[in-house]
Amino acid sequence: MGDQQLPLPLLFLFGSAAVVGEYLSFRRGSVDKAIARVVEYVYYGAEALFFDDSIFWGGDSGSILPFCREWIKIREQARQSSTPTLCFSDVKLSCQAILNLTWGAQFTVDILYFTPCSRYDVLHAMAEAGCSYLYWASKAG
Repeated sequence: MGDQQLPLPLLFLFGSAAVVGEYLSFRRGSVDKAIARVVEYVYYGAEALFFDDSIFWGGDSGSILPFCREWIKIREQARQSSTPTLCFSDVKLSCQAILNLTWGAQFTVDILYFTPCSRYDVLHAMAEAGCSYLYWASKAG
């Protein structure tokens, strides 16, 4: 990287075993694990996260929506808190850090087209949970 370095608060959730020691992917039923991971990264000072799955949560809206809804609840708790911190399993997080966290993910266009629930519900929930950018891929032919 030379002289320029990424700012420390920018943290990515890479799927590369070289980066994290093993392949990480959130699968069906692992919403609690994903929330715990996000809490951990916010605790360490992350201001932005990128879920580097080739397709966010395998395109499973049955997991994406519960994840987003849970993070929305946490953001709402932070918004309404009368104290500057919230506690999660003995970890204190700054309410402002929770509210300021942005994240992004990757999708293919067909995932939203064929999702069993409304694609607008998925995108709206992601936005409300702090998702501020998506990378899109489409297949030709």
